[in-house]
Amino acid sequence: AGVPAFCTMEEGERCAFFEAPISWGSQIYVWAWMKDGNGEDYVGTNWPGVTATKLGTADNGNSVWKWNVTGTVNPDFIIFSSGGVQTDNLNFANGGYYFGKEGLKATVTPTAIRSIDLSEMDTEYEVFDLQGRKVGTTKTPLKSGIYIINNKKFVLK
Repeated sequence: AGVPAFCTMEEGERCAFFEAPISWGSQIYVWAWMKDGNGEDYVGTNWPGVTATKLGTADNGNSVWKWNVTGTVNPDFIIFSSGGVQTDNLNFANGGYYFGKEGLKATVTPTAIRSIDLSEMDTEYEVFDLQGRKVGTTKTPLKSGIYIINNKKFVLK
């Protein structure tokens, strides 16, 4: 089925996604480390690591989780675990979409769509929908959605 549409990352974001089989339980943990770190935990805690954030449910009923890199460099390896079940030692890939014990299945790329607060814009711009129709200006109230403003994509929540 592929990567769910709700798995997104912003430009410059460093993260990993994990699709957990239903049998894995209600919380996923992440343990990450560096190749030359003598097995020391990259995430600064004890096993099983830090909790991942649940993003939603895939079409097949599996839960999908996200972990953001907190260190200044990417880890070399990563393990996802829950309730006594865990993946193998997996190579970390930024934006990697990992599935159960099968490991890396795809890579999510940044969307280049970002959220903005239109009330803070000094200059008035024309606002277009994704079909290219003018729907207002940055000074007019807009509904939540994705817009093109000043030739850039924006999400208005």
